[in-house]
Amino acid sequence: MKRSVFLTYIILLCFFVIPKASFAFWGYSSLSRLTNAAAGDLKEKVGIKKVHLEIDLIMDTKTGETSNLSTYLVNEFEASFSNAGLSLVDDPENSDFIINSGYQRSEGVVTIFVKFRSKDGSSYNSLMYKIKEEKLPADCFIDSIETKAYKLANKIVQNQRGLIIFVNPIVKADVKFSSPFSDYMTQKIKNNMITWGENQIISEKPKIAKLSNTRGLKRKVKTMKNIASSDAYFTGASAVIEGKYYENADDVIISLSLKDLNGLILATTDETIDKSIINMSLKNPDAEKISMIADVTNELHGDMVKISTTKGSQFQVYYSGEIIRFNILVGQPLYVYIYSINSKKEVDLLYPYEGDSSRLLMPNNLYTLPAEEDDWEIVVEKPFGLDIVKVFASDKQLPVPSFDANIASRSFEGSTRALKQRKKAQADLSQQKIINHLDLVDFYKGVSQSLNAHLYEDSIFVETKER
Repeated sequence: MKRSVFLTYIILLCFFVIPKASFAFWGYSSLSRLTNAAAGDLKEKVGIKKVHLEIDLIMDTKTGETSNLSTYLVNEFEASFSNAGLSLVDDPENSDFIINSGYQRSEGVVTIFVKFRSKDGSSYNSLMYKIKEEKLPADCFIDSIETKAYKLANKIVQNQRGLIIFVNPIVKADVKFSSPFSDYMTQKIKNNMITWGENQIISEKPKIAKLSNTRGLKRKVKTMKNIASSDAYFTGASAVIEGKYYENADDVIISLSLKDLNGLILATTDETIDKSIINMSLKNPDAEKISMIADVTNELHGDMVKISTTKGSQFQVYYSGEIIRFNILVGQPLYVYIYSINSKKEVDLLYPYEGDSSRLLMPNNLYTLPAEEDDWEIVVEKPFGLDIVKVFASDKQLPVPSFDANIASRSFEGSTRALKQRKKAQADLSQQKIINHLDLVDFYKGVSQSLNAHLYEDSIFVETKER
């Protein structure tokens, strides 16, 4: 009898003296119950205060990796803190306490840490909670497209604060076109960064409707040091994110870089994504076709010429009735020649106007095509489709060829660019005044070499649709 009473006493003693963190192992039936308990404990220790949750640092403390659990914890903590009466603020400078969380997995148990410190660093404390992995959402540690986007967003801005970031669309490496997959990933990454609020994310595109509205931009161009960052510069950003994806047999690699407006790299990251979890197309057949004709992969721009539309310099979409204008920037005095190539492989000269010669464009100036004083404009109408607009720029005036589809191409064998004897083909083309439209790039490369001129290139994809 005495022994039974003694055991009962020991059990009751253990129940009352075991810390809440240890009790959580047995008691929490869901993640929301755990975060509710953490919010209650936090409120008890700090009172009703303004708190800042370091969202982009919620990760596995051993591996430094994020997972779906990272996203779940963000959502649950925000809800629990709000329900507990804690005031959540985006800016750590406006908070009383800064909260950080992390987790570790071990033998079916997940330990979740909640660390909090006062903004001035005068106090620091931590809480620990345990929950069985089976009580968590089933996909907590399963990779998905959303998880990969979260990881990319997390890592590219980790430890970055107070930036105004312009996010360029992710494009296929070397050929610069987007796809349903890259469009989706771009938006997901951007949404994650907007939600976190540590940096300001620019969502609008630089819009230049008429030359009369560009005076402020022209003044800005005077101080621009890197024309490659012009889109970000025009929107008032202080940094730009650029992304590319590389397709392999079984996976896709997305690579991101964060740069300041002078081109200095602030951060880089990449993620490998198994194709088995990608449920959208990686292809853009029309873009693939015309990028080959424009030879985008081998463009030699040297940061000396940039072409964009009034919506930006990446893959842009225009609808019926809209007017398309192009903006040109050069890094040194250059003559430019601009062509459009459509999905039917048709090539049209946009500038210089037929019968005119190219005029010398100067750096630190913003040029718009068509200009406001021109008596012509580019209006979107049928047939709709995809075009690539290609600019050639040279420090010497170059001839403008005529096109005849009946002349045999020197650059292509069927639908494939001929790489053998390409130098000879360029040299031969430089002597011709009439060429096959498929030979456009090799003509300009050959002509520039024959004149001992420097040649620079850039291009932009433009898609037109019915409204």
